[in-house]
Amino acid sequence: MANPIQHAPPGTQAGDSVHAVASADENLAAILESLQDAGALRFIRAFLEQRQPLAEKLMEKMDTEPTKRGLKNAVTLMMGLGALPDGIGVALMSALTQGFERAGEASQLPDADKMSVWQLMGMLKNPDVARAVHYLMGFLEGLGKALKTTS
Repeated sequence: MANPIQHAPPGTQAGDSVHAVASADENLAAILESLQDAGALRFIRAFLEQRQPLAEKLMEKMDTEPTKRGLKNAVTLMMGLGALPDGIGVALMSALTQGFERAGEASQLPDADKMSVWQLMGMLKNPDVARAVHYLMGFLEGLGKALKTTS
């Protein structure tokens, strides 16, 4: 068991601990009142009363092959995202957002449903398109190399 405190830390007064307890009591009362108003206390109480059957149902659902595979894949995905270089997530999401916005604009053009090989070749002269194609080709090359070693 811990030893009782013999003296207060420097800078504290005897009434400080009484005030802190009163403040904590007020905060706790306010939190409980908010939970009661929201109906959360009834939910929490029912959950606690039915915890055993709920836990059994949860474990039953978790013990299925699709759930196990999903959890393994989620962990693998999180590890993969953690292996990405710092800042790439923000940059990639920004690029994807801009790409989707531009794709939406382009899909509304009058001739969006047809494209000739010559138009495609002409688009490659656009530095932004060329940059994206080079990036995509580099990605596909790295993906292909990785797939070769896994198969």
